[in-house]
Amino acid sequence: METVTIGGRTIPIVPQKHARLRHYLTTDDFRRLASKDYGHESYRLLSVLIPAIPLGVRDLDNPHVYAVEPIPEWEWEGFGSDEAWERYKAGDRDAYDETQDRSPTGAEIVDCFEKSLMVNGADRLGKIIGLVRSGATLVEAQSTANSPGSPGANGASTSVSSGTPAQT
Repeated sequence: METVTIGGRTIPIVPQKHARLRHYLTTDDFRRLASKDYGHESYRLLSVLIPAIPLGVRDLDNPHVYAVEPIPEWEWEGFGSDEAWERYKAGDRDAYDETQDRSPTGAEIVDCFEKSLMVNGADRLGKIIGLVRSGATLVEAQSTANSPGSPGANGASTSVSSGTPAQT
């Protein structure tokens, strides 16, 4: 288990079941992070990867008390209350009050992604996929190099030695 500090809270990151991740995440989810709505998208994705973000962590001795308070989306978005966030979404640009902003920094969000992907094995899976791709590329290169009728690197035909030296 890893921990990450975000929005003033230290939150545990635990591995998630692959079926849960597959159920809640799509291939387009990570592309959406580059949109203008990256705050909502990062919250949604990290809430799947790190359930303690929206749910908090209950105290083991007293389950009615939080050991780590959840981070509601309105706080993630930088608002002091859900009401202020709703007013902002309805068009009230003055609903944002910087003095009430407890949102995470960009660096904290990136750290959450890095650590949650590491805890869930993405780094190891990436290395395995890289090795498999390298092996496939090597096999393909070897079979192409050993093919007698294949063109050379510049497209010209290659000659195959008969093993008999040329006469002078």
